[in-house]
Amino acid sequence: MKKYFLLLILFPFVGLTQTYTVIQQPTYGQDPKYTPTTYTVKQTTPATTPNYVGDALSQVQNNIIQAQQANAQREAQRENAQAIIDNQNRIEQQRIEEQKKILVEQQRIEEEKDPNSILNKFKNANLKKENEDLKAKLLQMELLLSQKEEKERLEKEKNKKEE
Repeated sequence: MKKYFLLLILFPFVGLTQTYTVIQQPTYGQDPKYTPTTYTVKQTTPATTPNYVGDALSQVQNNIIQAQQANAQREAQRENAQAIIDNQNRIEQQRIEEQKKILVEQQRIEEEKDPNSILNKFKNANLKKENEDLKAKLLQMELLLSQKEEKERLEKEKNKKEE
């Protein structure tokens, strides 16, 4: 019985501390005629049933889109990195080729300096052959020139005798 009296006494105090919300259909811009001293009015929309399947599908679609975007970004980063690596490799190959050209040129110069190298032997043999050919041509030209001079001398002597 003490409990009932206690509840009966405390009921008005407990009731005053609670707030009440009246759910009412929206008035579409019309101001409701309630005073703030009575109670507060909150206009809410009626509860909709949750669409778990639709929400899950949209979440899956969003996850797929995000994964595709992440894959595209990773692919772009991979392509950029590959382009940089290719460029560096190309530059390195050019540098190596230039060094090879320099080494080949240095070896060629060293071989030209060596008198016993096969290249110089062939060059010397070719030069000797060319020199011999030129000497032979020179001798032939001297012979032809001497014959021509001899003919001219004989013609002059003939002309002198005839005069």
